[in-house]
Amino acid sequence: MVSYPQCLDHVVPRVQQGCNSYRNLVSSGIECNSQKGERAADDFLRRLYREGHLNASELTGRLRALDDLASGKLRPSLPALAKPTANQKIEIRKKDERKTPHFDPKKSG
Repeated sequence: MVSYPQCLDHVVPRVQQGCNSYRNLVSSGIECNSQKGERAADDFLRRLYREGHLNASELTGRLRALDDLASGKLRPSLPALAKPTANQKIEIRKKDERKTPHFDPKKSG
């Protein structure tokens, strides 16, 4: 399996008032993202279909996924956050204490 560099891509490009929300960001290969440029994702998918890179079923599925993304039906899966152990909590407190200067009223004059 070949891995390709990935990046975030705006479904609706920022130049077309696309925002930075989970409803408008997808993972994309850098090559496809640069080919897509400032086009909307659905326009780019239709171009890939016309050029023979996608079949009708793939085009339909990807357009449906774009609609689901825009409507909020596709939400990002977030990993469960592990609770810190007692030792980790102590370490965090120690780091915070080193960063935070303490006010000593006896030393102020």
